[in-house]
Amino acid sequence: MFTPFKRLGRIVDEPVRSAVLREGKCTYIAVAAGNEWQLYESEKLRLVFSSAPLLTKITALGSAGAFVIVACGNSMSVFQRQRCFANLSGHRNRILCISEVGNLLVSMDSSNLLYWNCNLGSKSGTTDATAAETIEPENVLELPQGFTASTFTHPPTFVNKVVVGSTEGRLLLINLISRDVIYEFPGWGAAVRLAVPSLALDIVGLGLSNGHCLLVNFRYNECITYLKPDALGDPVCAFDFLDFEEPLLVLGGMTGNLSIWDTVRCQPRVVKKDAHKSGISAIHVKHGFLSFFSAAGDNTLKLWAYDSTKCRIQALQQVYGNKVPPCTILFCNSQCLVSAGIGSDLHMYSNGRGMQEKRHPSQRTHSVAHDLSLERPLQIAACGLCELKRTKLVSCHEGESFARVWNMSHTKEKGFILRMTNSSVQVTSVCTSACGNFAVLGSASGRVERFNLQSGKSCGEYTSRIPSTLSKLCNVTTSAHHGMVSGIASDSKNQLLLSVGHDGMLNIFDFHGFTPKSMVAVGKAITKLHMNASTGICATAADDCAVRLYDTLLASRCVRIFRGHQDRVTALQISEDSYWLVTAAMDSTLRVYDIPASRQVQNIRVENAISSLSLSPSFDKIATAHVGEKYIRLWSNRVLHTGTDKATNALNSSVHSFHIDMESQVHVQSNLSCTTRPRFTCKTSPRKGALSPVGNMTPSSNGQW
Repeated sequence: MFTPFKRLGRIVDEPVRSAVLREGKCTYIAVAAGNEWQLYESEKLRLVFSSAPLLTKITALGSAGAFVIVACGNSMSVFQRQRCFANLSGHRNRILCISEVGNLLVSMDSSNLLYWNCNLGSKSGTTDATAAETIEPENVLELPQGFTASTFTHPPTFVNKVVVGSTEGRLLLINLISRDVIYEFPGWGAAVRLAVPSLALDIVGLGLSNGHCLLVNFRYNECITYLKPDALGDPVCAFDFLDFEEPLLVLGGMTGNLSIWDTVRCQPRVVKKDAHKSGISAIHVKHGFLSFFSAAGDNTLKLWAYDSTKCRIQALQQVYGNKVPPCTILFCNSQCLVSAGIGSDLHMYSNGRGMQEKRHPSQRTHSVAHDLSLERPLQIAACGLCELKRTKLVSCHEGESFARVWNMSHTKEKGFILRMTNSSVQVTSVCTSACGNFAVLGSASGRVERFNLQSGKSCGEYTSRIPSTLSKLCNVTTSAHHGMVSGIASDSKNQLLLSVGHDGMLNIFDFHGFTPKSMVAVGKAITKLHMNASTGICATAADDCAVRLYDTLLASRCVRIFRGHQDRVTALQISEDSYWLVTAAMDSTLRVYDIPASRQVQNIRVENAISSLSLSPSFDKIATAHVGEKYIRLWSNRVLHTGTDKATNALNSSVHSFHIDMESQVHVQSNLSCTTRPRFTCKTSPRKGALSPVGNMTPSSNGQW
C-alpha cells in the first residue's frame, strides 16, 4: 500500500566531496546524500534534479563534461540526469577519487589507477542503471607495494600525468600512457588528504592530515608556501584557489571557519567565523567569478562571494536541512511539512519540490533576553491550516514550564510564550483549536489550561468532576489528571476537549464550560492520543502496546482494539475520513489498519525505529522521522497514485513482499484478504465515521458491516 517515495532534509554527506559540472553556459554542483545524488544550479542553489536511490551508498563523485560519475563501493556509473549511459567496472577496492584527465576518465582506489577512453556521448542512455552497458577499463596501473593511495590530481600543464598522494605521505608523478613512475616525492611527514591544482603553472596545493596546507612547485620539487594550524587557528580540511588578480587561497577549517589567504605574504585577508556549524568537507570556486561553494557536515550547502573592496565574505545563497535528527514532524497541509529537533530551529519543507522552503530560528521573547538553545521538542501543534501564511505553531519542549508560539508567516511579528498560571511544572502536551484562536496546554502535574493565542492570556483551567458544595467549602480545585498529561485534542466545532494522562484516564471536557462530560478509565497509562476532529473518533496508545479507538460523540465507548506492536508506541494518527489508522512503535514497524474492517493491512519494518509520523490530509503520503536519521522519509500511497486496475491487482494480492535499500534494508509485507474495502454503516447514528462497538463486527450478506 505505502512504498518509499523520497527523503526530505538531507542535503550533503560529509565524507563525499562534491563535483562541479557544466552544461553549456550553466554550471551545476553535484552532491551525494546517502545512496542518492542531487544536482543544484550555481546561481541560486536551486534543486534541479534528485536521483533515484542506488543499491549502495555513494562513496565518490566526479564529473566529465555534462556527465556525473557516481561511485558506489568498487563500481561506477555514468549519469546525465536520470539516464545511465554506462557502468564502469574493474576496481577491486573502494573507489576514492574520480577525475577527467584530457580525454581520459581516471579513477583510483587504494592500490590501482584505472582509466577509460570512451566517448560517452555516443552511448544510448537508459533509466535503469543495471541495464546499461558495462565497459572494461582501457588500462590498469598497479601502484608500488607499500604505497596506499589517498588522493590524486592532474596539473593542467602535465599532459597525461597525475600526482598521486598516499597515507604514508609520499607522492608519485605517474604517466598514464607509458605507465611509468616519473618521480617520487618524499613528502612532508603526514598523510596527503587533498590535492588541488592551482591557476599558476606547475603549482599544486596539498592538504595534510595534520591540518597543514602547502603549495608545491612539482617541476622543481620546491615548497613555496607552508601554512600551519597555529597560524590559521583552525586545521584545514578543504581549500581551493580563487580566480583573482592576486594569488588567493580559500581555506575551510574543521570547526566551520572560512578564510581567504594571500599566498605571497602568507597572511589572511579575511576570516569568516562560524560559516558552518561543523567541519567543511568541500570548497569549489566558480572560475571567472569571485564566488565559491562550500559544503559541510552540518547538512548545508552555501554559495559565498568575496568582496575585495570591503574585504569581506558574504553569503549569497544557502540550502540547509536538519542539523540533528528531527523529533517531531507535522503536515501543515498537503504540501507543507514542519519538523523540529534538538536545537534552535524549526524547518518547513515543501514535499512537492523536495527542498526546504523556510527556516525559523529561535525567536526572542519578552521574557527571554538571550539566544535560545531549545531542548528536545515533546509535541507540536498548528492552527490556521487553511491559510499557511497565517499559520501559528505551538510547541512544548523538555524541561520547560511554558509553551512557545511560533509565527510562520513572512511578517515581522515575533513569537511569544504561554506560561501556565501559578505553575513552574514542565509543559508536556499542547493542542490548538480548529478556529485557530485558542491553545490548550497540559503539564506534568496533571493540569490542563486554555489560552487565547491573540492576547496570550489564560481563559481558564479544566478540572475533574468533584461535588460543587465540597469545592466551595474547602476552596480547592482538582486537576484534570492525577499525573502527567500525555495528550490533548479538540474537535472541529470547539465543543469537546479530550485529554489523556499517565493515570490511565480519558477525560472528555466541555470546551467552553471547563467541566468534564465523561471520564473513561482505560486501566493502563496512556502515552499517545490523536483525534479526528470531524468525526470524533480518537485513538489512544497505552503501556500495554495496544491501540484503542473511542467514539467520543456517541457514548464515549471503546469501539476498536488493535494489538500487534511488541514495544512502546511512539506515534499514531487517524486519516481524515476515519477509515485508516497508522501507528509506529519502537519495535521498528509502521502498521496501517483498516478501521471499519478492524484488521491490519500493512506492516512495514525498517532498521531505525520511527520517532514521529504525520499523515497528509489527502492520505497520499506518510512522513516519518527515524531515530538517528537527519532526514525525513516520505511514503507514497501506491493505491491512490495508480490506476483502478493496478490498484485492484495490488489489493488482490494476498502477500506483497519486496526489498528496498534506503541506506538500510526495508521489508514491507501486506496481508490484504479482500479486493475492496466494504462499505461501512452504523445503525445507531447516521453521522460519518461512526463506529460499531467492539464485538459487533460480522459482515452482512450484502457485504456491509
